Amino acid sequence: MSDVILEAKGHNGQLELTDSVLRIKRKGALAFLTQGIKGDKEIQISQISSIQFKKAYLLVNGYMQVAFVGGQEAKGGILQGAGDENTVMFRASQQPAFDTLRDELQKRINAPKPRPNQSSGIEDLENLASLRDRGIISEGDFQKKKIGTLEVGRVAAAVAGTAFLATLIPVEEVRGAGVLLLFAFCAFILRPLTRDRFLLSLIAAAFLSAPSFMIYGTERAPDPAVIERERRYAESFKKYQAEHPAPPKPAATATPNAATIPGLQSGDVTASFAARGYDCDGMQLMSAGASWTCTKGQGLRFEMVGGGPTRIEYLTLSAMNMTTEEARRELQFLATVDFHGGSSEMASEWVAANIRKGAITTFGDVEFRLVVEGSNSVRTLSIASSQSRYFQ
Repeated sequence: MSDVILEAKGHNGQLELTDSVLRIKRKGALAFLTQGIKGDKEIQISQISSIQFKKAYLLVNGYMQVAFVGGQEAKGGILQGAGDENTVMFRASQQPAFDTLRDELQKRINAPKPRPNQSSGIEDLENLASLRDRGIISEGDFQKKKIGTLEVGRVAAAVAGTAFLATLIPVEEVRGAGVLLLFAFCAFILRPLTRDRFLLSLIAAAFLSAPSFMIYGTERAPDPAVIERERRYAESFKKYQAEHPAPPKPAATATPNAATIPGLQSGDVTASFAARGYDCDGMQLMSAGASWTCTKGQGLRFEMVGGGPTRIEYLTLSAMNMTTEEARRELQFLATVDFHGGSSEMASEWVAANIRKGAITTFGDVEFRLVVEGSNSVRTLSIASSQSRYFQ
C-alpha cells in the first residue's frame, strides 16, 4: 500500500507501519496453521502501550509482540506467542527488518502528542479584524463580537483569580470562598451594563450577592463529622497522657542523713572491689535497709550496709590468717575509698602505721577503726560516720 512506511515479513505473518497504524497481516501456510483464517488487524499507534521484542538465533525464532489499551497479549513467551494474534515470529535472517520497524514504532509511541489548537482572545480579535477588512462582516458586527470576546476574557480572569484566593482559605471556610466567587462573577458580568463603571458594578454585584453573604454569616449547626473528629483527637490525647505521664516535680532537697558517709555510692564501691578480684553479691534487702557482700579466697570478707545505694552508713573489711604485708595491702585499699571530706593518702599511711597494733581516727566526719585480734591472725578495718549507730 502507498501509505506503508516500513514493512517486516516474518515467519507467521507480516508487519506494516503507517503514519498512524500498525497493521498485522497473516499470509502463508504457517500463519494459517497458527492463526487460522484471519484478516488484517490494524492497531492505532496512539493506543499501543508497550512492545515486547525477543531476538532470533540460529535455531530459535524471535518474535515481536505489541500490547495496547483493551488488548490481551500472551504471557508465556515464544510458546504461547505463536498463537497470539498480536505477535509475529521471525527467523534470524528476517530480524534486521523487524529491528528497524521496532525502532521506528517506539519513536512514534514516545513522540509528544500534539495539543489541540487553543486560540487566545488576541487571535480571535485578529481573525475578526481580518474578516472585517475583507468585507465579510460589517463594522457593527465587528464591535459586537469584540465586546463579547473581551468580556469572556474578563469573566475567565475573574474565575481564575477567585479560584486562587479560594486556595488560600482554610477548608472550614470553603463556603466563604463560594460567596466570594459569586460576588466577583457578578461584578465582571455587570460591567458592560454599567458602562464599565467599576464602582457601580461592584455595588450591583454586592446587592445580588447579599443573600449569600447573609446565609454564610448566620450561625451554622456544627458539622457532626468535625465533632466526631475532635472527640477522637481528645481521646487519643488522654490515652497518650496516661501512657506517658509527666515526670514528677523534683522534691525539695532533704537534709543529708548525718549517719551516712557523704558522697559514697554502693555501685562505685562494689565495682572497685570486683575489679580487684573480689566476688561481689548483689544488693540484699534488710528490715533497716540493704547490704552488700564481697569475698576473695578464704581470708578476705567485705561488707557494706546502708539505707540505700546512695546512703551508705558502714563499711568493714576483715583479713584473716594472712601475713602482715598481705593484710596491709587489702586494708589500705579499703582506706582509700573516695568520699566527701576524706583523704586517701593520709588514710593509707594511717593503716600502714597501725597495721600491727590497731587504732581509731577520723577523716572529716568519718571514723576509721582498725582492730587487731588473736596475735595478728585477724585484722579488721571498719569505716562509718562518727554519728553512726554502728560505732555507738
